[in-house]
Amino acid sequence: MTTPILIGIAAFLSSLILVSVGFSQLLAAGNKYQELFTQSANTNLTEMFIFIDPKKIYVLNLLVLVAAFLLIWLLTKSWPIALIASIFLGASPKFFWRVLKEKRNDRFLGDLPDALTSMSTMMRAGANMNMALETVVAETPGPISQEFGLFCGNYASVSTITKRWITYKKGCHYRN
Repeated sequence: MTTPILIGIAAFLSSLILVSVGFSQLLAAGNKYQELFTQSANTNLTEMFIFIDPKKIYVLNLLVLVAAFLLIWLLTKSWPIALIASIFLGASPKFFWRVLKEKRNDRFLGDLPDALTSMSTMMRAGANMNMALETVVAETPGPISQEFGLFCGNYASVSTITKRWITYKKGCHYRN
């Protein structure tokens, strides 16, 4: 009679250990997913000049995953199908970032000829490169103004560095 009790206690303790190890592994996987998701979101959103806290997007992503799981489970009455669908949905942000980047690039390329035409017209009218860039940045919406704004800032920095270098070279007297 004591042998079945000991076997029951051993089975209970073994299952308790397995559940605790499985839970810790699940938490580790969740933390890894959060880290990868927030890094990816931060990188992709910054490249597209969208400044939203990646942690808020992560929470929204989790809410969508849970809602999708519950909805599919209620519709199909099958939790394995709902789980598989949620796993596929969990991998979808990579494709979402790609679609957003493609739309941004398409918009940039669509607006580029007009921006370059307006810059060339301004330069023919007597404006310098910096004035033309600043005008395009101020008057053009979307990706063109953002990308040209970066270029304008870098151009101003390089121009300032070049002027300083020329001034430095003029002030230096080399002896041979």
